[in-house]
Amino acid sequence: MKRNDYVIAPVELSGPAGVAAIRHHCVRRLQTDTAGLADKFFNQRLLRESFDIKLDAGCLLLQGHEVPGAGRYNVYVALQNTSLCFVLHRSVEMEGPKGQQGRRQAMKDILRNRRSLHQALLEADGRGFAAIVDRSSLPLHDTPSYVFSFFVFEGLTEDDRKGWNPEFRILADPSVIGIEPDAGEEEEVVVLDNDAAAADETGMNLSDIDRHPDSVAYATWSTIVAACWGETGHIERTKAMVLGLELKLQAAWNKCHELSGRIEQGIDGGWKDDPEQVLVGFTRALESIRGVVSATISHRDQLCFDRLRETSRIDEQIDTLDRRLELVQRYVERQRSMRQESQQRRLTFVLGLIAIMEFVVGIVAFARGDMQPWLGWSVAGGGVMIAVVWAVFTFEWYRMPFRG
Repeated sequence: MKRNDYVIAPVELSGPAGVAAIRHHCVRRLQTDTAGLADKFFNQRLLRESFDIKLDAGCLLLQGHEVPGAGRYNVYVALQNTSLCFVLHRSVEMEGPKGQQGRRQAMKDILRNRRSLHQALLEADGRGFAAIVDRSSLPLHDTPSYVFSFFVFEGLTEDDRKGWNPEFRILADPSVIGIEPDAGEEEEVVVLDNDAAAADETGMNLSDIDRHPDSVAYATWSTIVAACWGETGHIERTKAMVLGLELKLQAAWNKCHELSGRIEQGIDGGWKDDPEQVLVGFTRALESIRGVVSATISHRDQLCFDRLRETSRIDEQIDTLDRRLELVQRYVERQRSMRQESQQRRLTFVLGLIAIMEFVVGIVAFARGDMQPWLGWSVAGGGVMIAVVWAVFTFEWYRMPFRG
């Protein structure tokens, strides 16, 4: 039996220049990938035709990269619009003692390695993603703020399918045996050897989200655990399905999260760009996210994706972004109202000057006898009328801010 370990870590790019630089870097990397590892890993035809996923670029970044304390992984990047995803992958042959005791020990080792992997990748001292960016010369200024890892087991015998199924469930939801998925370094990974039956019974509550008879998949907030057997084509498609759907989902989730944060910063600190253009850009981004999570795909994949969407809580992120956009809309309306008030102030100022000039000119001309009395009084009267209009505008200007 072979275990495939995957990690997806998304980064939302800002600006077309950053996107173009990443795409150019991927093109150059693809030219040096003579073995075609990226093409084999990202089966873009399969992703596009089966799962409605189109990568703008995808390449092998590093081969056999050593993650401190976690082992060697191939590091890929996938670009979808403005979302860049780091993808780490390795295949591990599952060897060791048989029986439930051996499976529980293997599960304990997997959980410990997963914890070390997450901690190492998110290190802020240059050993995590910063080291990957430096080694690969990737033109990226930001690094991921979180990682999502999952497992796909393949090549299972009939005995493996019967014996490992409880462990697959527990691996997907370690909390059933008292393990927090994101436990700290000081917390030891422990399995309940003496209460295996209770753990198995609890784990049975987690349902299989894959309806195919030759595969199973269990999904929670923290991970996915899938297993597949049978024909090679089915195995490859199952691995591509889980990877493709998670690329799609994690990119959309992170885009929601990042855009919400940028909106908050803009509202608190002011926008560097025209807020109306910002609103248009964010609205389009929200619509693209909704399009991603609502796209129609094949029946089997749709059932899996609906469950993944539920466990990821992406709908909550979309609702949060929607509420943030309402704040931007109010901000834009307030800015528009302030511009209108500013224009009104300028208009009242100009009317006041004209009124004063008209009145003064009329009185001076009448006093000097430079024009007929009726004309002087007309000019002065016009000035008075303009002054009245000016007073009305001024009154409206002062009264507007106090309206409910």
